[in-house]
Amino acid sequence: MPSIYLTPASISYLTQFILALAITLFLLNLGIDCATDPAKVGLALAEWDNHRTEILRVVVGSPAKTIANTIFRWLTPEQPALLAMDAPLGWPATLGQSLFHHQAGETIEINSDTLFRRETDRVVKRLVGRQPLDVGADRIARTAHAALKRIRQHLLLPHQRAAWLNIPARRILEEKARNLSVG
Repeated sequence: MPSIYLTPASISYLTQFILALAITLFLLNLGIDCATDPAKVGLALAEWDNHRTEILRVVVGSPAKTIANTIFRWLTPEQPALLAMDAPLGWPATLGQSLFHHQAGETIEINSDTLFRRETDRVVKRLVGRQPLDVGADRIARTAHAALKRIRQHLLLPHQRAAWLNIPARRILEEKARNLSVG
């Protein structure tokens, strides 16, 4: 089942453009409101039909039924679906490189904005005018960590790979978003 994972951003023109494109390509949409506590994770299933989105189901996680079981009941291998998660699924490249070489007690000689912000965050700030939470330096890092763990443990079988938006596609979407009229 092909999937596309989106990083969090307030509903912006870029996000609206990406979602509009995605829902025309994938008729079934699964939204996951991520949290570190599985009982606080929200799921929504929607379908694109006749140029309208219809919300089919909405649930909140509980100890009785796991998130993964709910998702597997909702999705089938034959039906392509868009999986939209509100947690960042990657960390800034500069942060990873810096921490790899860092020794305890040493300072990190990189500007904190450069260290803790992803290219995605810079694009959202430039296009939307609002700064997303810094994934490397905020509580959202815990949600990101839990979301990545959940994907590997529960959503993907060992032989499956997730499909990610690649850099050239992202640049095309950014260019299209810049050309949208703000009215």
